[in-house]
Amino acid sequence: MKLSQQIRKLWNNNITLRKRIVYAMILLIVIPVVFLGMTIFQISKGTIENNYQNSHVHNLQVSSEMMDIYLQKIIDEGRTLLENQKFIQIMLSENNGSSYFSSRNQLAVDSALSNIAAHNSLINGVLVVNTQGNWRYYAKSKIYSGYLNHYYTTDQLLDEEWIQAAIGAKGKEVFYPSDVLLEDKAKDCFCYVKHLINPSTQKPFGFLVMSIDKKIWEDSFGRDTEGFETNRYMVMKPEVGKNAAGVVYFTGKDEEKQQILNAYDNNDNSVFLFSSYTNSITGWSIMNVITKQELEKDSDYILRIVILVMVTMILVSIAAATLISRYITNPLNQLAKTISEVEAGKRKVMTQFDDSEVGRIGNRFKALVNNNLELREHLLNMEIKEKDAQLLLLQSQINPHFLYNTLDALYFMALIEQADDIADMVQALSNMFKLSLNRGDKLIALRDEIDWMKDYMKIQNFRFQDRFILHIDVEEELLDYKILTFLLQPILENAVYHGLESQIGAGNIYLSARRRKDILYLSIRDDGVGIQDMSKLEKGYGIKNIKERIRLNYGSDSSVTVTSGTNVGTTVCITIPYQEGEVKVFFDQESYMI
Repeated sequence: MKLSQQIRKLWNNNITLRKRIVYAMILLIVIPVVFLGMTIFQISKGTIENNYQNSHVHNLQVSSEMMDIYLQKIIDEGRTLLENQKFIQIMLSENNGSSYFSSRNQLAVDSALSNIAAHNSLINGVLVVNTQGNWRYYAKSKIYSGYLNHYYTTDQLLDEEWIQAAIGAKGKEVFYPSDVLLEDKAKDCFCYVKHLINPSTQKPFGFLVMSIDKKIWEDSFGRDTEGFETNRYMVMKPEVGKNAAGVVYFTGKDEEKQQILNAYDNNDNSVFLFSSYTNSITGWSIMNVITKQELEKDSDYILRIVILVMVTMILVSIAAATLISRYITNPLNQLAKTISEVEAGKRKVMTQFDDSEVGRIGNRFKALVNNNLELREHLLNMEIKEKDAQLLLLQSQINPHFLYNTLDALYFMALIEQADDIADMVQALSNMFKLSLNRGDKLIALRDEIDWMKDYMKIQNFRFQDRFILHIDVEEELLDYKILTFLLQPILENAVYHGLESQIGAGNIYLSARRRKDILYLSIRDDGVGIQDMSKLEKGYGIKNIKERIRLNYGSDSSVTVTSGTNVGTTVCITIPYQEGEVKVFFDQESYMI
């Protein structure tokens, strides 16, 4: 036997219903609670990281804009050399066969370079070299000047790699993460190189190297950690790759820098969270780095809260499941006990059951047992009532036939006696009675309702000597449409008795039927004395009965409205929904004087 079948058999045979309810409720609560808790934790963890990253991208943008301000001032200082015609003339004319400028030209070049460095405290040194290889370096530190003179006494600066890079940039500044002149010595500096092009002739006349103090980054970033222990800022030239020389600025230790660079180059986001922004002037990446472990401290706090809530909910669910299962199974135990007593021979059940589903079953069982002796008598009474109903049905079928035959006999007797008026009146009454019964149908065709109205008016005109005229104006496609029986009859009777009978002279009744889209409008109007007190309509049986019947049969889309004026007449308008597919014949408008 399979393990699943063994478990199912054990569950069915050895576990009570109460325990099943408890286990099922606990299972239904624990799974969603655990899933919801883990989902909340993951969402909160991702939200914390996203909020931190979004916040620092904005901070980096602000820092980058501050850097742009500092760098633009330094770039503008370097570009002043392009406006110094005396300097340009010296750069073009110097060609003494050595690496240096002549003594007289050195003084003029030094004046121009010192003037640039003096205007900005972040400029550490400035070097210019013309197209013939003559160069001059001005530094605020004499130590750097000594280093440079020592290194480039015999070397040619025009052979350096950065010279070709400057030429390729076509006059645009090219930034380097270190000082290209003193890379090993001036570690606290970075620089840019620029190909100097005469703006008047568009011809190159030399190169410029501007050495910049890395203090510019400290001024731009402000606080390093911002309340975090592992928060670090870094400026790097992305294309350098894993080479640490590509890092222009870093706020941490060297071992941290290499670890961060390895994670960044390998796209490893498991340890560090990176936020970056590209500086518009240098093209370098300005980055913020923090360990995810530090950010997860808040997530760990949320996790502890989630676990605490989950454990609490599980414990509460166990207690609630126990109480609910006891509440559910108590009526079952009570019913089982009662059934056992009945099986033992007890015939009168006195146990009181509650109103739950099980309690209702118990009350039914109790009623069946207690009423067992009376059941036969009830069945006998039901058979007697059924026979009575059959007799009444037979009588209701006989009475109409008897009445039809009697009216037919009167009709033929009137014809024999040549009493045509009496014959017409008897025939109209017979037709009215047949249409009124309508074979027991609830609905009647509008055509048959109109026929009934004609016969009714024929009888009334017989009484009142042709005082009334019935005008029928019905759209030709509506005659076979079925409406409720006796829908128009009470309104017609009210029009005759309360509107026309009490006035002197002839009277008119107008019946109209119109269909507008999905609505059928039925209207009966008379030109009688009108209604003086409209509140009496609600007290009468006719209109009130019509309103109630159309509401029950047609719903809220139906209505009955009554308008009346003294000596003007009364109009009753009935509005009911129209259903397609029930009209087949045509009918011309006509007026009747019956």
